Amino acid sequence: MRTKSILLLLFSFFAAKAADAQFANQSPYSRFGLGDIYQNGNIGSIGLGGVRTTFNDRSLLNSENPATYGYLFNTTLQTSLRFQALRLTEGDNSQELRNGNLDQFSLAMKRANAPFAVALGVTPFTTTGYAVTSETEIEDIGTATYRYEGNGGINKAFLGAGHRFEFSEMRYFNDKQGVPYDSLQVVRHSIGVGANLNYFFGNIEQQRILDINDVTYLDTRNTRNTRMYDFGGEFGLYYENNLRAKYNSNKRLVSLMRLKAGLVYAPSLNLATRVEEVYEQTASQSGVDFPIDTAYYIQGEGSTRIPSRLRAGVALEYVNKNKRSLVVAFDLEQRDWSNFETVIDGENIAEGLVSSSEFSMGIQYRPQPIDEGKNFLARSQYRFGVRSTETYLSLNGTQLVDEAFTFGLSIPFISSRSASKFHFGMEFGARGVNEPGLVREEYLNILVGVTLSPFYKNLWFIERKYQ
Repeated sequence: MRTKSILLLLFSFFAAKAADAQFANQSPYSRFGLGDIYQNGNIGSIGLGGVRTTFNDRSLLNSENPATYGYLFNTTLQTSLRFQALRLTEGDNSQELRNGNLDQFSLAMKRANAPFAVALGVTPFTTTGYAVTSETEIEDIGTATYRYEGNGGINKAFLGAGHRFEFSEMRYFNDKQGVPYDSLQVVRHSIGVGANLNYFFGNIEQQRILDINDVTYLDTRNTRNTRMYDFGGEFGLYYENNLRAKYNSNKRLVSLMRLKAGLVYAPSLNLATRVEEVYEQTASQSGVDFPIDTAYYIQGEGSTRIPSRLRAGVALEYVNKNKRSLVVAFDLEQRDWSNFETVIDGENIAEGLVSSSEFSMGIQYRPQPIDEGKNFLARSQYRFGVRSTETYLSLNGTQLVDEAFTFGLSIPFISSRSASKFHFGMEFGARGVNEPGLVREEYLNILVGVTLSPFYKNLWFIERKYQ
């Protein structure tokens, strides 16, 4: 009971932190649409180039495909932090920024060897954070500066469940004369199904400020506050097929060739949306803008339509006679953001977006199984990947492309007798181009996190017969 209480307390604390503090985005492109679509997934899948449909590490919770929940070893507590170094380049000018925040917090509850699991957690869905300035000349007024500022974003809390179905067959062992002397029941293939109930919530504040150099004129400030919230869902399928499996005379697995396939579909949803917009005349004193007069105030309600999402993937895993494991995986996602709209009191106030797509590829290598490796480096998992995303933004006739190289590492806890691990992930990429009216972004994302699982003799969420 003490373990349960501690887990619930930790989950409540980190969930509240994640809901209260958005990832500190600093991209000028987050001014458009819903902001930047957050690169979701656990640290393992991000290190694998963003492959997450078929990502099925038994000790890592993959909330991006709920069909994998039933494959977890047992109860898993997972959290991570994200840090970013960002360089913005426009013409001959460049700026370097750094930020970081809580990436995700999640918990899967599962009895050991059970085919069913329940998971819950919270993670960012979109992020907004920018500060852009530009100077202009206004006739009869003189030099003025436009300032565009924004912050906030939308979070996603999820509650999901997944179930694993296994299909077995008998494997017979023959002597030299071909006569069966023993048999073993093995799993030939399995299917996982799952679903997440998501709750989206968040707030985006955007300001447009006109700062006139001539003090005889008042400055103006337009502030729009957009709040969104509602429920949505996503459904997942996962399939494994042991194409080839060899066993020795002691009925131990010697080598394996396994095919994996996955599919995730998120139907379109309408988020309830409330917009407050105020237009003020302001005066600046000591660098602080004070409102002098309110020209107008508008408050309206409506909805924001988020288009459906389809993601599919395939992977091939090979384990040789030395227990070395190699996984090669591919993912593809499509989402038609041209259907995006925000309708307030019958008027569509959304800016035009375009269809987006993402291609991911990754390789994972493990020298030795976690329970047989000679040292923690041999029992670790190493991941490499690439990702190419055609974003939903098309500016000045150019659709922005985000491309990245990734690396990941999962290390088991030293002297631990559980599946608990320390995880490290890294993304190095770029988005946009350095052309008139556009900005090129180069970024380095670093992620660190842990997954905590109990030792098999001290399992969580087990009702003891004797206390």
